[in-house]
Amino acid sequence: MHIKIADFGLSALGAQGEGVSSTKLCGTPDYLAPEMATLARHMSNKAYGPKVDVWAIGVILYIMICGYPPFYSESDDEQDLLNEIVKGRLDFPSPEWDNVNPQTISFVKLLCRADPESRPSAKEALAHEWVQQEAALHKGDALDNTRLRQYVARRRTQKAFQAVRMIVKMEMAVSKKSMGSSLRLETGAVA
Repeated sequence: MHIKIADFGLSALGAQGEGVSSTKLCGTPDYLAPEMATLARHMSNKAYGPKVDVWAIGVILYIMICGYPPFYSESDDEQDLLNEIVKGRLDFPSPEWDNVNPQTISFVKLLCRADPESRPSAKEALAHEWVQQEAALHKGDALDNTRLRQYVARRRTQKAFQAVRMIVKMEMAVSKKSMGSSLRLETGAVA
C-alpha cells in the first residue's frame, strides 16, 4: 500500500524520536484535533504535539470509508464544528458503516481519541495490527480514494458558493450605499 501525504507548508521537523510542539493555529477545521480546536476557540494556549497528525489521519480514513467527515456543523458554523470536535464523539451510521470490518472501526476510534495522551503516536499507529494486515493484504494495490475525492470536490463547491454569496452581499451593500448617496444628492441633502 502506498500513501501520499501532501501540503507540508506548515510542517516542522523535529529530532528523531522527539515531537515538535506548537501553539500556532493552522490547518483545515474538519481535520483539527480536539487540542487544536480548543486553541482555536481561544479556550487554551497549551501547546499541541505531533499526535494532532494522527487524529487527522483518522479523520481522513473515516472520510475515505464513508464519504463524509466524522464531525460537522448543521449550520455550517465553524464554532459549532469546533465544539463537536472537542466533544470527540464518533458515530458510525448506517448504511455506510454496516459492512465495515470491526477492526477497521476500532482503528479509526483509536486514531480519533479525544485525549492526545491516549492517542497513539504515528509510529505506534503504523505498527498497529490493522495497518500491518491491510498492508499485507493490499501489497502493490492502488488505494481507492474515490470517496475522499468526492468529499474534497463537495467542499470546494461549497466554498465556491460561499464566496459567490459573499460577493453578492458585498455588491448589494455597495449598491445600497451608492443609491443612498445618489438619493441624497438628488434631493439636495448634504452628505
